[in-house]
Amino acid sequence: LNFCCRYEGVRGFYRGITSNLLKNLPAASVTFVVYENVIKLFRATKEKT
Repeated sequence: LNFCCRYEGVRGFYRGITSNLLKNLPAASVTFVVYENVIKLFRATKEKT
């Protein structure tokens, strides 16, 4: 950490974050949408019984 901060500055900690976000964001979005829809389905099923 000292090397990164000393030679690259604070920006060095965020190096490569764009490619990482582009890789992880689609999967996280799909997971969120599926989770929300499953919760809606469970609530609808619970209200019917």
